[in-house]
Amino acid sequence: MARRLAAPGMTALPGPPGLLDALKDDLTFPLAWGTSPVRDPARWRRTARAVVEDALLVPAEPALPYDPEHTPGLLQARRARRRGCGGELLEAPAVPGTPSRKRSSHWEAPVTHEHEPGAEAEGGPENDPSLPDAADCPVRATAEESDAPPWPLDDEEAPVVRILVVQMGHCFRTSGATGTPGEQAFVKAVADACVEEIERPGPPGREHWRLRVIKADEPLEQYAGDAFVAFHCDGSTRPDARGASVGYPNAAGQSLAQAWKHAYERHGWSGGFRQDNYTENLSKYYGTRKAVEAGDPRAFIAECGFLTNAGDKALLTGPGGVDRVVRALFEALGI
Repeated sequence: MARRLAAPGMTALPGPPGLLDALKDDLTFPLAWGTSPVRDPARWRRTARAVVEDALLVPAEPALPYDPEHTPGLLQARRARRRGCGGELLEAPAVPGTPSRKRSSHWEAPVTHEHEPGAEAEGGPENDPSLPDAADCPVRATAEESDAPPWPLDDEEAPVVRILVVQMGHCFRTSGATGTPGEQAFVKAVADACVEEIERPGPPGREHWRLRVIKADEPLEQYAGDAFVAFHCDGSTRPDARGASVGYPNAAGQSLAQAWKHAYERHGWSGGFRQDNYTENLSKYYGTRKAVEAGDPRAFIAECGFLTNAGDKALLTGPGGVDRVVRALFEALGI
């Protein structure tokens, strides 16, 4: 008689003798604590949680607090958050030949996506008193020439499943630091391309990565992962200000940022580069700070170029501009 595999009280299906024991022997539980090669508890929890979230048919929402007095406010916040995710707030890239804002005859400080009073530091020369004019910073012809000296890099144990966090700079803000005109639309397109790219066949190891795309303002736990990048575009009232740049707070961030920068150049970026962390606000960008705080030291901000410069804008918004940004990131990660 064939053995039947079932728990008590459940309908069983017939199976060959020895099948149940064979199935038990095949269960190795590679992500269980003690079996997994990950030895850091916080990283192990993030890895396991990513696998669970990936298997869900419906994305999980943040847990409600136990205190019922706070529940209505949280539900309202969720509804407001859903209303802000439709993409209707994105600004379309500026059309060449569109009249620019009238400028006064006296000198004006560069106006970019960080000029609002009290705005979080988000990179760019406009926040650095030592650089009153974006055009004053030299632009290097190659990525190698703009590299900062290497910082010592600590070895890090690699988890089985890794999480790539991509932040869309300024999305979906409608006030405060909303970005250079066209910036939200560009970084949204970059994030969409990342979603498509990670689903494609790639080098060995890509299948172990999961992607999380976040907006400009998210809870701290959303920044947790194994690699973090915030994509931005710069802007200035000086049309000759141009060049891509990167910012990072530590050696792990430097390694990934410079790998992206060199890959960006190999994939066709010819607009030059500004020195790494050429402003204090690049090195202290709030997104990379949150990522490190959440346990993700490999974090950097990428200013992909100036949308207010004709040459940079042609590279960014022209054919292959978005793909160049994305492929450079995946190449930098080795996936």
